[in-house]
Amino acid sequence: MHANLEQAMAYIRQHGSPLELARLHIALGKQTTIDEARQQVAALQNPDGGWPYRQQEGQPSSLAATHHALTWLAELGLRNDPLTQRGLDFLITTQQLDGSWRESDQVALLKPPHWMSPENEMANAYLTADSAYHLAVGRDPQLDAVTSACNYLYQLDLEEQYPQAIWIMGALFTMAEGEESEVAQATREYLEARLDSQWDASALAWLLNTYLNAGVSAHTSLLTHARALLESAQQPNGSFSSDDGDPFTLDVTIQAVRALQMAAGVV
Repeated sequence: MHANLEQAMAYIRQHGSPLELARLHIALGKQTTIDEARQQVAALQNPDGGWPYRQQEGQPSSLAATHHALTWLAELGLRNDPLTQRGLDFLITTQQLDGSWRESDQVALLKPPHWMSPENEMANAYLTADSAYHLAVGRDPQLDAVTSACNYLYQLDLEEQYPQAIWIMGALFTMAEGEESEVAQATREYLEARLDSQWDASALAWLLNTYLNAGVSAHTSLLTHARALLESAQQPNGSFSSDDGDPFTLDVTIQAVRALQMAAGVV
């Protein structure tokens, strides 16, 4: 079954903000004005280079919020923009001595969800993988900060990690060690053995975009399987939904369109 991208695009155009519409147009390989979208992201950046917890002005910078903002900027084609570079600098300055990342004490006081809590080692592994991934994609997979993070992550048991941390780790290991390296192949095999129709569209699109942005071929077995499952997950109204609920449908639909376009070689 092939996804109906025209229907998905109509859904996004009906409900999207300027930032979301710009992300859609670029995902489609179209020229578009991004000034308003860039300003929407820039307006929230904190002086330390990070983005505030829950993207709420006045809150302390959060790793998770910064990862989201860096993803949006990358989707807008702004990897070399000063906004992005300040965000990457924020990641470098907040890395722990053991190579990991965790949310700050200021964020911890806000009682974030468990998946962000610095008291949760699974959360710290996820945030470490995602921080290093953004540095590898945005700057250089051979950065000392990336190498240090990989050395921390290599020691972890995949069975004890969040699924999204595992596919981010897999893409990170691919960039750091090569697509045919033992650790990269083992991570892809681990994920494919667990990939099935129970995965929601959000997870499938996220996995695809993460690996494709890392330069992994869309024809690898894992990505071919994930693409087929994503195409079959489209809803009758053209959207792609998330198990996290309706507020995330628009973002997931954009991510799905981007993933399918990248897999087809359009972006």
